[in-house]
Amino acid sequence: MKITSETIDKIGIEYAKWADFLNIGVGLFSFSLGISCLSSDKPYISTLALIFVTMFMVYGQKHFPHKINELRKATLALEDKKKLKEIQHKYFGIKSLFTNCPVFLAGYMFLFAVCLFDIYRKGSALH
Repeated sequence: MKITSETIDKIGIEYAKWADFLNIGVGLFSFSLGISCLSSDKPYISTLALIFVTMFMVYGQKHFPHKINELRKATLALEDKKKLKEIQHKYFGIKSLFTNCPVFLAGYMFLFAVCLFDIYRKGSALH
């Protein structure tokens, strides 16, 4: 399999769908759940919400760029392996996460922080 400019364009289109799923589907949902969990006096509610959102992300793997998975499984020439590594760095690196998925990052981290807060503060009140 050869990586062409059409392949790279297709990956870009598929990645845009993946980023939308993360931002809109997971990020906003996580933030909303986090806000809801703040009003609960039960510390396990936020933990359940975090587990649910993580399961939702696993379910959403069908939105992950199919072309990337195909290229990862394919036997590639050395030059194409380098191109694939560059593509993965471009779309799935840390910088890309901050620039292309800020709503996802903020929402998921907020829910995670609420979960930690609940376990630390509210969970200690149970003892």
